[in-house]
Amino acid sequence: MSLVAPASTERAYSTVYSAIVVDDTVVVMDELFPNPSARRDAVVGLLTSNHDEVTTEEIESILAPFGGANADVALLLVLAAFQQAGASVDVALNERQQDVGPAALFTTFTDYGDGTYVVEHYGSRQIRLDQLRIRAEAVATDYPDGHFDDADEESCRKALEYQVARNSGHVYLMDAFRHAAADVYTGRGPE
Repeated sequence: MSLVAPASTERAYSTVYSAIVVDDTVVVMDELFPNPSARRDAVVGLLTSNHDEVTTEEIESILAPFGGANADVALLLVLAAFQQAGASVDVALNERQQDVGPAALFTTFTDYGDGTYVVEHYGSRQIRLDQLRIRAEAVATDYPDGHFDDADEESCRKALEYQVARNSGHVYLMDAFRHAAADVYTGRGPE
């Protein structure tokens, strides 16, 4: 059974939330956060550690009605309170998609049988196949030149495994697909 892989150019993205805090013309924070709540907490923490124009009780009374929801609105209200109290601070909020890697990883795991392992990850099945062809051509000397130019993955894998089998070695091909919810790759293999 083979898995249907995403196109080789597919990338995985996640939304990141940025905050740039300027305090009296000096950038004191320029960071990315995984969600608006984490951003709100970091900026409010920074403001309260650097300024005493607004009390903790006043900040809590601003945040309380939101109960953790609408983090950006709550943050902007806290910022407005600091500005109205005379603090020279400003905050720029943004969100964007950040590339977190390939949507799939295509792996070659080579066990040389002597305790040596080599793991190679590729962003597409075609790139892995190209590398398998190069490796097979280099080590499988019993074949005529160009034999692996059009070979499939399994033919290349078998030729490579034949070379490492003398030491009880193996060559495995594995595919893993990114699951954004868990921020992990899962998949099948070895085949």
